[in-house]
Amino acid sequence: MSTSVPGYGLEAVTRGSFLAALSRVLGTDEAKAKWIEACQVASLSPGLEDPGPEDLERVAKALVELGGLPSVVGSSMYVRLVTYRTLSRKSATPAGGESDA
Repeated sequence: MSTSVPGYGLEAVTRGSFLAALSRVLGTDEAKAKWIEACQVASLSPGLEDPGPEDLERVAKALVELGGLPSVVGSSMYVRLVTYRTLSRKSATPAGGESDA
């Protein structure tokens, strides 16, 4: 099953997406440490393998609160989450139909 938005090719944001983005900016060890710290701030288990979009939004906001480079990653991931959600709703609306959102 594909998790990309039809017509856009935008993949769903996952725990792995966050860790990959943090690793690119901070390196693997620091990325894992910031993930754990952000999850604690967001009252989410850092070991949760498949957090939902609402949980990931809380982690993104927590990264923003941490400041510095994690804040940039958090902002970026938040934008991706909102964009994915918006495009998913748009693609689920029948052509010419009204969305409930």
